[in-house]
Formats: sequence, structure tokens, C-alpha cells
Amino acid sequence: MPPAPSASDRPETALPREIAWNADGLVAAIAQDSGTNEVLMMAWMDEAALRKTLETGLAHYYSRSRRRQWLKGESSGHVQHVESIHVDCDADVLLLKVRQVGGACHEGYRSCFFRRLAEDGRLEAEGTPVFDADAVYRGATPPRRAESGRRRREVPLQGTVRGTRIEFSTNREPRRPPHPVATVRTLSRCASRD
Repeated sequence: MPPAPSASDRPETALPREIAWNADGLVAAIAQDSGTNEVLMMAWMDEAALRKTLETGLAHYYSRSRRRQWLKGESSGHVQHVESIHVDCDADVLLLKVRQVGGACHEGYRSCFFRRLAEDGRLEAEGTPVFDADAVYRGATPPRRAESGRRRREVPLQGTVRGTRIEFSTNREPRRPPHPVATVRTLSRCASRD
């Protein structure tokens, strides 16, 4: 019986040529619960992460801060089983329909979008955590990130958000988003610890 092919012998998973990777070779990826349609999180994928996701059926992303690919749930066990992947009309955003195990947010919530922007400009947490983030990550939040998170919860927004930017594909001119809410970069910035 011939030996099983090694990983280097297997053909590489083909990716659609239409995907509009940004200048850094990344594409935005939104994870959505396949049963409830709840938006769980937003992260980035490079070609290798998308390929690994297609090969394994588990969501893999690219961490811009750590400059490496990561499996969602690699430290928490809160993985995402990918049921389907959809591409938006501009081919610059992926939508992953997933079955989420545990919570998607590194702060313990099911969704990273657990904060609502109130009329007075404050961020209000909605719902309760589904797991104890400190116990799962053993206090792994860097002090600087923890401090900035506290500041975001305590300080109301002052009219505008500086430094906001929407990046579209590198082969198109930037254009105005279809709705003003789309211009606000994720205020609760949920960079996962996974």
C-alpha cells in the first residue's frame, strides 16, 4: 500500500481570483452565527488563513499585531465551525456563517458587538458574558490594552472619532460608505486574544 501523501504533496486549495485583498494582503472577515444571524466578530484573513479555513472547516484568521495566522479558539477552545463563506459585491469583505462554540469575544461575551452607542455618546454593555475571560486567558490582557478598554467604557465620545478610516480594495478608489454608521471604526475594537 502506498504511503499517504504528505502535506507538501497535496494540491494547494484554490482561492477565487476575484477577492480584493488590501495593500497588506488581507481581507476583512465577518463571522455570523448561522442559526441566529447574530454578528459575532470581525477579523482579518490573509490567503493562508482563508486556505486553512477552507481545508479544515474551522475559522482561521490573521493577527495584524502578532503578524501570524491563528485558529479562532486556539487558546480558549471557543472555535468556529464554518458552514459557508460568502463574498460581498465588491469582493473586499468575507462573511463566514459559523457554528460558534462558546463565546466569540475575548472579553467573555458571545459577540464582540456587545456594546451599544447610547444617545449621550457613552458605550453601554448589553447582555452578560457567557464565560469568564480572566479564567480562560489567565489575565493575559496586556496592561496597556486593558487600560485603554477601561478608558473607552468611562469616557463619552466627543462628537467625532479621530483616526477613523474605511479601507476598500486596493484596485478601487476609496469611496463614501453607504451609511454614516459605517464610518465609525469598531469602537469596542475586539482584537481577540486567541
